[in-house]
Amino acid sequence: MTDPVESAFKALRLEYLASVPARLEELRADITGFRAGHRDDIDSLKVRLHRLAGSGGSYGFLDLSSLAREAERWLARFPSPGEADQLEVMVDRMEKAVEEAGKRVSG
Repeated sequence: MTDPVESAFKALRLEYLASVPARLEELRADITGFRAGHRDDIDSLKVRLHRLAGSGGSYGFLDLSSLAREAERWLARFPSPGEADQLEVMVDRMEKAVEEAGKRVSG
C-alpha cells in the first residue's frame, strides 16, 4: 500500500515539473529582450531565476535549483548583452535537469 502523503507529494512534484517548461520559455523570451538591452527584461530574468531557484529547491529538485542560482549569480555580475548565449546554455541545462527529474519522479 502506498503512503498517501508520499503519493500526494509525488503528484505535487509532477505538477510542478509540468509547469517548468512554460517558465523556461519565459526565461528565453526575457533573454531575447536582454540581448536587445531592455532593462525590464533583465529585471524580469533576475526575478524569474530567483523564483525558480527557490521553488526548485522546495520541491526537491536540487539540480534545477542549483542551475537557476548559477544563472542568477552570472546575471548579478552585469554581463553584456553579447554574452546572452551563455545564459541560453544555462537554460538548456535547466531543461535537461527537468527532463531527468521527470524520469526519476515518474519511475
